[in-house]
Amino acid sequence: VGVLAGVLLVECILTYQRNRLWGDEIGIWADASAKSPNKRRPRFQLARVLYGYGKCSEAAGEYEKAAKLGPPDDALLIDWGLAAACAHQPQAAAEKISEAIAIRPTAHAYTQLAMVYGLNGQYDQAMAALDRAQAMRPNYDMIYFYRGTVYVKEQNFAKAIAEYRHGLALNPQNTTIRNALTQLGQSPEAR
Repeated sequence: VGVLAGVLLVECILTYQRNRLWGDEIGIWADASAKSPNKRRPRFQLARVLYGYGKCSEAAGEYEKAAKLGPPDDALLIDWGLAAACAHQPQAAAEKISEAIAIRPTAHAYTQLAMVYGLNGQYDQAMAALDRAQAMRPNYDMIYFYRGTVYVKEQNFAKAIAEYRHGLALNPQNTTIRNALTQLGQSPEAR
Protein backbone atom coordinates (compact mmCIF):
# COMPACT_ATOMS: atom_id res chain seq x y z
CA VAL A 1 0.00 0.00 0.00
CA GLY A 2 2.88 2.36 0.86
CA VAL A 3 4.61 1.66 -2.48
CA LEU A 4 1.36 2.18 -4.38
CA ALA A 5 0.75 5.47 -2.55
CA GLY A 6 4.30 6.57 -3.44
CA VAL A 7 3.81 5.75 -7.12
CA LEU A 8 0.50 7.64 -7.15
CA LEU A 9 2.13 10.66 -5.49
CA VAL A 10 4.91 10.71 -8.11
CA GLU A 11 2.34 10.39 -10.92
CA CYS A 12 0.29 13.25 -9.44
CA ILE A 13 3.36 15.49 -9.27
CA LEU A 14 4.33 14.67 -12.87
CA THR A 15 0.76 15.28 -14.08
CA TYR A 16 0.64 18.62 -12.26
CA GLN A 17 3.95 19.71 -13.82
CA ARG A 18 2.81 18.67 -17.30
CA ASN A 19 -0.50 20.52 -16.90
CA ARG A 20 1.36 23.69 -15.93
CA LEU A 21 3.44 23.35 -19.11
CA TRP A 22 0.30 23.10 -21.26
CA GLY A 23 -0.75 26.53 -20.03
CA ASP A 24 2.45 28.09 -21.42
CA GLU A 25 2.61 28.24 -25.24
CA ILE A 26 6.29 29.04 -25.33
CA GLY A 27 7.05 26.38 -22.75
CA ILE A 28 5.16 23.65 -24.54
CA TRP A 29 6.89 24.27 -27.87
CA ALA A 30 10.29 24.72 -26.22
CA ASP A 31 9.75 21.40 -24.48
CA ALA A 32 8.67 19.73 -27.73
CA SER A 33 11.71 21.18 -29.54
CA ALA A 34 14.06 19.99 -26.82
CA LYS A 35 12.56 16.50 -26.90
CA SER A 36 12.61 16.34 -30.72
CA PRO A 37 15.75 18.26 -31.69
CA ASN A 38 15.81 16.85 -35.24
CA LYS A 39 12.20 17.72 -36.11
CA ARG A 40 11.43 20.98 -37.84
CA ARG A 41 7.74 21.35 -36.94
CA PRO A 42 8.15 21.92 -33.18
CA ARG A 43 10.98 24.39 -33.82
CA PHE A 44 8.86 26.21 -36.44
CA GLN A 45 5.92 26.39 -34.02
CA LEU A 46 8.19 27.66 -31.23
CA ALA A 47 9.43 30.41 -33.55
CA ARG A 48 5.85 31.39 -34.46
CA VAL A 49 4.81 31.59 -30.81
CA LEU A 50 7.90 33.62 -29.89
CA TYR A 51 7.14 36.03 -32.74
CA GLY A 52 3.53 36.29 -31.56
CA TYR A 53 4.77 37.33 -28.14
CA GLY A 54 7.08 39.97 -29.64
CA LYS A 55 10.27 38.04 -28.95
CA CYS A 56 11.52 38.76 -32.45
CA SER A 57 15.25 38.06 -32.11
CA GLU A 58 14.56 34.75 -30.40
CA ALA A 59 11.99 33.89 -33.08
CA ALA A 60 14.45 34.65 -35.89
CA GLY A 61 16.97 32.35 -34.20
CA GLU A 62 14.43 29.55 -33.96
CA TYR A 63 13.44 29.97 -37.62
CA GLU A 64 17.11 29.67 -38.50
CA LYS A 65 17.37 26.45 -36.49
CA ALA A 66 14.22 25.10 -38.15
CA ALA A 67 15.63 25.90 -41.59
CA LYS A 68 18.73 23.83 -40.83
CA LEU A 69 16.56 20.76 -40.21
CA GLY A 70 15.48 20.50 -43.82
CA PRO A 71 14.98 22.64 -46.87
CA PRO A 72 12.87 25.62 -45.79
CA ASP A 73 9.63 26.26 -47.61
CA ASP A 74 8.28 29.67 -48.54
CA ALA A 75 6.08 29.94 -45.42
CA LEU A 76 9.03 29.43 -43.09
CA LEU A 77 11.13 31.94 -45.02
CA ILE A 78 8.41 34.60 -44.99
CA ASP A 79 7.84 34.15 -41.27
CA TRP A 80 11.62 34.24 -40.68
CA GLY A 81 11.84 37.44 -42.69
CA LEU A 82 9.04 39.05 -40.68
CA ALA A 83 10.76 38.07 -37.42
CA ALA A 84 14.01 39.56 -38.72
CA ALA A 85 12.20 42.78 -39.66
CA CYS A 86 10.68 42.94 -36.19
CA ALA A 87 14.18 42.40 -34.73
CA HIS A 88 15.44 45.43 -36.71
CA GLN A 89 17.40 43.34 -39.22
CA PRO A 90 16.09 44.81 -42.49
CA GLN A 91 18.69 43.27 -44.77
CA ALA A 92 18.10 39.77 -43.39
CA ALA A 93 14.34 40.31 -43.62
CA ALA A 94 14.46 41.28 -47.30
CA GLU A 95 16.81 38.38 -48.07
CA LYS A 96 14.58 35.76 -46.44
CA ILE A 97 11.40 37.00 -48.09
CA SER A 98 13.22 37.19 -51.44
CA GLU A 99 14.27 33.55 -50.93
CA ALA A 100 10.61 32.69 -50.34
CA ILE A 101 9.65 34.46 -53.56
CA ALA A 102 12.29 32.46 -55.43
CA ILE A 103 10.63 29.26 -54.18
CA ARG A 104 7.02 30.32 -54.74
CA PRO A 105 6.23 33.83 -55.95
CA THR A 106 2.88 34.96 -54.58
CA ALA A 107 1.14 38.28 -54.20
CA HIS A 108 1.25 37.80 -50.44
CA ALA A 109 5.02 37.29 -50.46
CA TYR A 110 5.51 40.44 -52.53
CA THR A 111 3.32 42.45 -50.12
CA GLN A 112 5.45 41.26 -47.22
CA LEU A 113 8.62 42.26 -49.07
CA ALA A 114 7.03 45.65 -49.76
CA MET A 115 6.22 46.03 -46.08
CA VAL A 116 9.85 45.36 -45.14
CA TYR A 117 11.06 47.89 -47.71
CA GLY A 118 8.49 50.41 -46.52
CA LEU A 119 9.52 50.04 -42.89
CA ASN A 120 13.05 50.94 -43.95
CA GLY A 121 12.11 53.96 -46.04
CA GLN A 122 12.82 52.17 -49.32
CA TYR A 123 9.59 53.36 -50.90
CA ASP A 124 10.57 52.85 -54.55
CA GLN A 125 11.44 49.20 -53.85
CA ALA A 126 8.22 48.82 -51.87
CA MET A 127 6.14 50.15 -54.76
CA ALA A 128 7.97 47.89 -57.23
CA ALA A 129 7.16 44.85 -55.06
CA LEU A 130 3.53 45.97 -54.84
CA ASP A 131 3.40 46.35 -58.62
CA ARG A 132 4.56 42.72 -58.91
CA ALA A 133 1.89 41.63 -56.42
CA GLN A 134 -0.79 43.54 -58.32
CA ALA A 135 0.26 41.98 -61.62
CA MET A 136 -0.18 38.54 -60.04
CA ARG A 137 -3.41 39.14 -58.12
CA PRO A 138 -5.03 42.53 -58.78
CA ASN A 139 -7.99 41.85 -56.47
CA TYR A 140 -5.87 41.21 -53.36
CA ASP A 141 -6.99 43.96 -51.00
CA MET A 142 -3.81 44.09 -48.92
CA ILE A 143 -1.81 45.37 -51.90
CA TYR A 144 -3.76 48.61 -51.65
CA PHE A 145 -3.34 48.78 -47.90
CA TYR A 146 0.44 48.61 -48.22
CA ARG A 147 0.49 51.01 -51.16
CA GLY A 148 -1.65 53.45 -49.17
CA THR A 149 0.69 53.10 -46.22
CA VAL A 150 3.67 54.03 -48.41
CA TYR A 151 1.77 57.11 -49.55
CA VAL A 152 1.07 58.03 -45.93
CA LYS A 153 4.81 57.79 -45.18
CA GLU A 154 5.43 60.08 -48.16
CA GLN A 155 2.78 62.50 -46.83
CA ASN A 156 0.62 62.00 -49.95
CA PHE A 157 -2.66 61.56 -48.12
CA ALA A 158 -4.97 61.92 -51.12
CA LYS A 159 -3.30 58.98 -52.87
CA ALA A 160 -3.25 57.01 -49.62
CA ILE A 161 -6.99 57.47 -49.16
CA ALA A 162 -7.63 56.44 -52.78
CA GLU A 163 -5.58 53.25 -52.33
CA TYR A 164 -7.28 52.41 -49.04
CA ARG A 165 -10.70 52.94 -50.62
CA HIS A 166 -9.75 50.69 -53.53
CA GLY A 167 -8.73 47.94 -51.10
CA LEU A 168 -11.87 48.41 -49.06
CA ALA A 169 -14.01 48.17 -52.21
CA LEU A 170 -12.41 44.77 -52.85
CA ASN A 171 -12.95 43.60 -49.27
CA PRO A 172 -15.40 45.70 -47.22
CA GLN A 173 -14.65 43.56 -44.14
CA ASN A 174 -10.93 44.44 -44.04
CA THR A 175 -10.57 46.00 -40.59
CA THR A 176 -6.92 46.90 -41.20
CA ILE A 177 -7.90 49.19 -44.06
CA ARG A 178 -10.91 50.51 -42.14
CA ASN A 179 -8.62 51.47 -39.24
CA ALA A 180 -6.14 53.12 -41.62
CA LEU A 181 -8.91 55.29 -43.08
CA THR A 182 -10.17 56.19 -39.62
CA GLN A 183 -6.63 57.24 -38.60
CA LEU A 184 -6.65 59.62 -41.57
CA GLY A 185 -9.93 61.11 -40.37
CA GLN A 186 -11.92 59.36 -43.10
CA SER A 187 -15.08 57.37 -42.63
CA PRO A 188 -14.64 53.81 -43.93
CA GLU A 189 -18.26 53.96 -45.09
CA ALA A 190 -17.81 57.01 -47.36
CA ARG A 191 -17.17 56.45 -51.05
